[in-house]
Amino acid sequence: MQRLHLCTLAVVALASAGLVAGQTTSNTTYFTYFESLSVCAPVSVLVNQSADGKYSITVDADAAANKALVISYQGGKGLGIESLGDFNSSNPIKITLSLPPGVFNYAELDYTNSDLVIDNTFSKDKGEIANNGDGTVIVNKGMDGSLNKVSIVGSGDLVMRGKGTYSELFSDGSGNRYLSGLQGQINIKHDGSGSVNVQPGTGYTNIGGVDTGTGSVSYTQGNCTVRKDPDAGPAMVGNACTQVGSMSVPPQTIRWTCGIAVKGDYACGGGGLGGPPSVTKIPCSAPQNSLTMFTLNTQTE
Repeated sequence: MQRLHLCTLAVVALASAGLVAGQTTSNTTYFTYFESLSVCAPVSVLVNQSADGKYSITVDADAAANKALVISYQGGKGLGIESLGDFNSSNPIKITLSLPPGVFNYAELDYTNSDLVIDNTFSKDKGEIANNGDGTVIVNKGMDGSLNKVSIVGSGDLVMRGKGTYSELFSDGSGNRYLSGLQGQINIKHDGSGSVNVQPGTGYTNIGGVDTGTGSVSYTQGNCTVRKDPDAGPAMVGNACTQVGSMSVPPQTIRWTCGIAVKGDYACGGGGLGGPPSVTKIPCSAPQNSLTMFTLNTQTE
């Protein structure tokens, strides 16, 4: 699996001199190209489609967060978002990546509660997501490539849309997974207590794999042969698939990060010498209705 090794990267720091405490400032950095993202800081991120065809990242935050946040650039390939050092921020932290459609191919969320919304189309060749934390991931506009891989292990939900022709899902944890529109072959390895819900794009889609967890696997059409095998042995122990008439995706409201106290380094290459980092909630100065990053309304697929 691709990973950003930030110790070898050119670092772009977002520290801004002269900011008044509590005041937020928006900083946009442009790049010639990038196609991947690693989120290692405890902040939520939006990936959207650029209106001008350019590659950029915009950070809207107060002085404390701006000083701690670091954007690392692996020449020609990817961005990493880290936080270095202790900081308290009671203001919204809004981070937005913008790039042309059909370029993005990899996202990693590294052991935090960060939420990620990808409101852009993935590469036609491949798309990969690795969520090692408890955040929610929404892929709104499509994993349409010939090879798609998603690994998600926490309590956050996954909503993934696309027309990809070969897809793999590894799911653990208590979060629910919703896959819509995928075609061809879908392979599932489910170890968690949450549910996996599949609405294939065609009735000819094959859904295979194994469910070794306690969560259900449901599908609306196609051929499902996911086996229920608690011991992960060679023998098939029943069929884990339940066919349903429709798949209902519950409403999802993703909010910008606001009100956090961070201790230590959330670095993509691992923590600093001061021991494992930690993050706690503190009061947010902004009203809840101003923090909405993305809303997915209740719908039946």
